[in-house]
Amino acid sequence: MRKHTDGFFSIDPTHGFLPIKEPLHTLPKPYIEVQKLIDLMPIEKENGQPGLLATENAFEEEIKKLPNYIDSAEKEKDPFILAALFRA
Repeated sequence: MRKHTDGFFSIDPTHGFLPIKEPLHTLPKPYIEVQKLIDLMPIEKENGQPGLLATENAFEEEIKKLPNYIDSAEKEKDPFILAALFRA
């Protein structure tokens, strides 16, 4: 059987129609501020404390503090990092 892949998804007996590796659970260091926001975002964080979504406008206020990642994202070539950024 021939293998077809675009570098992210693969059509083969091993992966079926799924990505060729697990998605990133955390963003790499250049995107650390986005990862921090993601970790603070839930209504209730893993430690039981309220997250940003528990307080009206808290998430929006934190987004205003993020650096502008447009240039970095436009230069990004790794499809797994791009997928994680899109998901975030």
